[in-house]
Amino acid sequence: MRISSKEYMSQKKYLKTIVVSFLLTITFNSFSQKTMIFTDPDLEYKIALELFEKQKYGVAQKHFQNAIESYGDLNIEFKANAEYYSALCAIELYNEDAEYKISRFIVQHPENSKVNAAYFYMGKFQYRQKKYKQAASWFVKLNKEKLNDEEKAEYYFKLGYSYFRTKKYDKASSSFYEIKDINTKFTAPALYYYSHIAYQDKNYETSLQGFQRLSKNETFAPIAPYYITQIYYLQQRYDEVLEYAPSFLESASAKRAPEIAKVIGDSYYKKQEFLKAIDYLQKHEVESKNVVRKDYYQLGYCYYKLEQYDSAAVSFEKIFTETDILAQNAYFHLADCYIELDEKNKARLAFEFASKLDFDPEIKEEALFNYALLTYELYHSPFNEAIGAFHEFIESYPNSDRLDDAYNFLVMAYLYTSNYNEALNSLEKISEKDHGMKEAYQKVAYYRGLELFNNLRYDDAIVTFDKSLQYPGYNRSINAQTHYWKAEAYYQLDKYEESI
Repeated sequence: MRISSKEYMSQKKYLKTIVVSFLLTITFNSFSQKTMIFTDPDLEYKIALELFEKQKYGVAQKHFQNAIESYGDLNIEFKANAEYYSALCAIELYNEDAEYKISRFIVQHPENSKVNAAYFYMGKFQYRQKKYKQAASWFVKLNKEKLNDEEKAEYYFKLGYSYFRTKKYDKASSSFYEIKDINTKFTAPALYYYSHIAYQDKNYETSLQGFQRLSKNETFAPIAPYYITQIYYLQQRYDEVLEYAPSFLESASAKRAPEIAKVIGDSYYKKQEFLKAIDYLQKHEVESKNVVRKDYYQLGYCYYKLEQYDSAAVSFEKIFTETDILAQNAYFHLADCYIELDEKNKARLAFEFASKLDFDPEIKEEALFNYALLTYELYHSPFNEAIGAFHEFIESYPNSDRLDDAYNFLVMAYLYTSNYNEALNSLEKISEKDHGMKEAYQKVAYYRGLELFNNLRYDDAIVTFDKSLQYPGYNRSINAQTHYWKAEAYYQLDKYEESI
């Protein structure tokens, strides 16, 4: 049957319409299936979880959020878990709302099995940001018994370290104690901080045991000997310091070596092995950035004991930035160095400085006497200064073993100034007069009697002449003249019988 041209065109148009409609139907159905697949919340959650495990937190967070939105108002575990993992993604991405999301999850799902993990994860997040106070506050909220062994070790270490950084050392020590003796990757650092806290608290034996164990650990082996040395030293186990420390001094870091050298040097110093001490104390002085006054004193004292007075003086002179017992000791020994170096005036001044400080009464007493003695000995020093120094000594130390010596020199000083009255007074205060003092007494009393005679004080002159005559056998000429002037004094008083 022949179809007309018009009918053909009409059928062709109809077929075209049917084909287009079919294709549109297929496309729509395909699109609808695809939309259903990617808006299925369980599938979104599964995809997000796989991405999270691959540490693709940004993409994972978007899928978790899609799942949460798709679940809508449904209160099911998958939705709660999606909220939990979305919060973890926020933590890993350092989002500002990370803490808020975790907190909201805990409040909204207090019975959820992941709440404990949420506390743990948030504690680790704060720890990673070095917010140790916040980290500790999160860690203590969790139930540690729900953690596995690996998590528990991490928990105890990071909680302990958070306490350590916030200076809550007792709590830190308790946390580190839980894992210091078990085999985990946190054991060595936990033992280190536990031992360090014991060292701070002066529990030296506990600390020593810990650092002896750490000396075999690759990470802490370089630092453990430093603590071991310090502990031996603080326990005054100087022989053990000297046996242990020198062997690792050469391999010690530039930061640690000067301090170790100081401990070795001071141990020799305490044992009075001054020659050996000098090498280590010098090393400390040269290499350390923190040389203190005591270090200079020890080095100076070693030189002093070895009679290296020049070097000793140089070290002692570096101490006088403060006025304390160390300075008083240094002044005293420095004065002795100056005497040995024949610099007596410098010695005199150093003794004077030592005598002005009140920290060590024995040094003060000895320094004052030596100051007065050197003042007396130095020919260019005025004797009134020496007299004043001896008087100060006598007044300050009336029970001193050196009291008679002080009076002896005081008499000599008065004689040089022809002050016979004070010289006689001083002589009379000497409890035990030796041969020289008795001879001096005879002479001083005679000259003082002459002074009184010349001042027409005849009665006083006679009394004073009698004092001279107590010791007639030392100087026969003085003895004869004393008799003569005593007779003359009686004569002036018209006591002729006494005069004859």
